[in-house]
Amino acid sequence: NDDAYYIATHEHELLGVPVTCSKLDTCKIHIEPDTTCKEFLEGKSGNMLICVEILTVREGIIKNGKSKGQKMLYLSVEDETGSIDTAVVFPNVLQGNEPVLIEGGTVILGGTRDKKYTESFTVNKVIQI
Repeated sequence: NDDAYYIATHEHELLGVPVTCSKLDTCKIHIEPDTTCKEFLEGKSGNMLICVEILTVREGIIKNGKSKGQKMLYLSVEDETGSIDTAVVFPNVLQGNEPVLIEGGTVILGGTRDKKYTESFTVNKVIQI
């Protein structure tokens, strides 16, 4: 019984691109996301759940406030509708979730639009697929 993740991964290895399905199709079986990257980019706000594949992970250090000096992550993520270049994971969410926040990983990110930097997605929940 091959699942969508297995099929998409092997098609990508053999053909260079998944043809039949996406690795993200697996997440829709477990938890129904309520937002796509395209909807976020078009201005949707409030609490959102987005099923994504992590493209890149960059580390940063918080420069001020009570979390000064602690590690944070900047993620570039995508789904079948588009990509979000800056998903920010602060130390309180990073703790316990760092092992699943890797390049090529698929996760559901819960969060909101950043109030100051409106193109950024602030992650407040990570669900491994």
